[in-house]
Amino acid sequence: MGLKIALKRAVMKKVMTKRAKSAKTFDEAASEQYKLDASATSETNNSYYFTAHDEKGNGLFFRLGQRGNRTAEIWFAVRLSTGEAFVNVEKLLPIDKATATIECIKECKEWKFEFNGKVTPVHAGVGKIAERSGVDVVASWSGTFKSEDGLYEFTRDTDIGAFCKAVAAEKWTRGFSKELDKNHQTHIEQRGEIGGIFTVDGKKHTIYGFAVRDHSFGRRVWSYMNRHIWFVAALENGDTYAANHVKYPVLGVCGLSSGYKIVSGKVANVQDVDFREGAYTAEYGDKTTATIKYTQEIIFPFVFGDDAGAYIINEGMSRYEIFDSRVSLDSECVRGYGITEFGYNVDGGRIK
Repeated sequence: MGLKIALKRAVMKKVMTKRAKSAKTFDEAASEQYKLDASATSETNNSYYFTAHDEKGNGLFFRLGQRGNRTAEIWFAVRLSTGEAFVNVEKLLPIDKATATIECIKECKEWKFEFNGKVTPVHAGVGKIAERSGVDVVASWSGTFKSEDGLYEFTRDTDIGAFCKAVAAEKWTRGFSKELDKNHQTHIEQRGEIGGIFTVDGKKHTIYGFAVRDHSFGRRVWSYMNRHIWFVAALENGDTYAANHVKYPVLGVCGLSSGYKIVSGKVANVQDVDFREGAYTAEYGDKTTATIKYTQEIIFPFVFGDDAGAYIINEGMSRYEIFDSRVSLDSECVRGYGITEFGYNVDGGRIK
């Protein structure tokens, strides 16, 4: 590390330490009740995401993104242990006609979320990308997320070293700080359990599994993002491993990596992470390391655009194997299922 970078990291550490102290006053209950106000524009996002996976291989994900221009962005997909899979047909709708709805039953504890609309039967085709395998049908989902865990709020809880590394790698030109603040979002994740009923073609399927929910709000312009990765694994023993990496124009040199693991109820932050094809290796604040291997089983593409361009999200459902240094034998691992999400700008020059 060069002297200039070291000095910049030292400066950022002071700034982020001060910001972390301020973030400790974060109002969790108020964040659960966040609503878009009248001044919100199409660049303002209020996004709710849920994913659940059980030991049989059933899995689902659900996203309702609300925009200030009264548009709803909707992702909904289910994979059944029978091998059947379905994904929603309509991805963009007026909010008042959205096929997805959410309701906070109890702040930080319980959420209800539902889907009622057309889905397309799909199977994993070339490159595991979902391909149509039948005619559209009407389907519904009604489920509840419950948790006794606390919220993981990224500004408050992420290891500050990750942010310092990302910012120190950039050129600190005029307006750099304002650009960072402009694109800041509140981002919450929480571990829990989801139970519900998926009905398709007149058949009811009960899904009950380990789960993670995500609530993010603030400025999100799809065309502004270069690329990102988000992995979350819900394991058979109840542990959770999550890691992410994102590159924006303002954080485009090395990007920002962060994440955590929850093992036996204890949270440890990612301090460093190395992503590669089919796996990533992470070092944590509790002095442990883990190699997380994933096998994608089916990938659902979603494309969202705006006046300046478009962004593609490949939402994968995957099997996971976790090799953690707390396990004495390298051959031993904990298994589970989860999400492997890859996003990238349609402008190929933005992701080189």
